[in-house]
Amino acid sequence: EHFEILKLLKLRSGLVTLTKCDLVGDDDLELLELELGELLAGSFLESTPIVRTSTRTGQGIAELKTALTRLAEGMTAGVDDLPFRLHIDRVFSRPGHGTVVTGTVASGTLRANDSPMLHTQGGTAEIVSFRGLHNHGRAVESIRRGQRAAINLAGVDHHALARGDVLTHGETLVAGPITAVHLTAAPDGTRGIKNRLTCRLHLGTADLPVEVSLLDADRLAPGTTGLAQLVERTPNSP
Repeated sequence: EHFEILKLLKLRSGLVTLTKCDLVGDDDLELLELELGELLAGSFLESTPIVRTSTRTGQGIAELKTALTRLAEGMTAGVDDLPFRLHIDRVFSRPGHGTVVTGTVASGTLRANDSPMLHTQGGTAEIVSFRGLHNHGRAVESIRRGQRAAINLAGVDHHALARGDVLTHGETLVAGPITAVHLTAAPDGTRGIKNRLTCRLHLGTADLPVEVSLLDADRLAPGTTGLAQLVERTPNSP
């Protein structure tokens, strides 16, 4: 299931690792690699080398680090001209500091003198200020796409926030209960997607119950794509 998600996200590169290799013999590992080759055939991971590792013995850890470094060096940064957006994945309060939120910057850049907009899943949106901006434990003047951030918000009660809330630059995000999408049914699914199906939407760091409203079909067969609306369900929804 996770591999199908990676393919639907149209990733172009990655790395395959076999873990806990100290628990089995070489014959079993070779069989596993053959099975992995069949699974990965035709995908973006088809020609990716498989790294055997064991954290207990240290096997393959140096090779894994080298492979990850090589993979990272081959990545291109691309152009990021989108507004700042961060999906909050953790909220807590620190004595003497107040509310702190963390997350990975999805797009754009946040600078020390900016005043981002805070969007909560309760439907509220307000401009907030922050006292500090940190990346991996060190104070920084700005944070950009792909980086981890810890932001010390001013004047915000941490009890009012939750995982799934969003920080943006200005009024660049309009929240609503309906999301229009191109929806693709996983090709290996046995039933596809039927109209009015109730499921979970993973959006940013939020996990929301939604109902699928297909717009040009009564059912999406496995491997097909169609237009749909995802309608958020609430406890009082009919």
